[in-house]
Amino acid sequence: MISSFFDAADDYTRAYQENDIPVFDVPEKAARAMVSFLKYKEIRERKAISPPVLPPQSGMADQIIKKALQNGQKALDEYQAKQILAIYGLPVTQEKLALTEEETAQAAKTIGYPVAVKACSWEIMHKTGRGLIALNVGTDAKVRRAWHAIRKAAGADVPVLVQEMLPGNREFVAGMTRFPGFGCCVLFGLEVFLQRLSKIRLSGRLP
Repeated sequence: MISSFFDAADDYTRAYQENDIPVFDVPEKAARAMVSFLKYKEIRERKAISPPVLPPQSGMADQIIKKALQNGQKALDEYQAKQILAIYGLPVTQEKLALTEEETAQAAKTIGYPVAVKACSWEIMHKTGRGLIALNVGTDAKVRRAWHAIRKAAGADVPVLVQEMLPGNREFVAGMTRFPGFGCCVLFGLEVFLQRLSKIRLSGRLP
């Protein structure tokens, strides 16, 4: 490809064009074209991707989804979703669903301290920053306080999920949904980024 400041009135420029050699009037355009050619070459030379072998469909997972639909749910709560992940062999945290203060305290003792205590409802997708999650809870008294605080923040008698506390400082979110006529959509991202994005949207700085 050629970069030239002369137009088609120039004999050399016209000769290039007549022989299907592209001529760009500024070097920047020629550089962008070279990058496009390189990307095209890399795409053509990519190794073919072998589709993963999907596990057989589980009747237990089907029952969880059917029960959720019968309850009028438009999404799975965290406990239901992780049950399905476990059925298909994905590692999940040790956890128990509790409805009362005593059940919450007993679940924490069974799992072992420290624990995480979270509100568990399909209508509550994001808990961090809303007072609906307590992390690194290390005593029976703190577990009970966390149960009361979460119920108060939720404004309803929501169940709580008591789970083992895993080490680490990075938090991410994963999810899946379906749109009619569009198909399956998968979400994966850092939770901190999503929290900031939500705050920006609420402040009106994004459409």
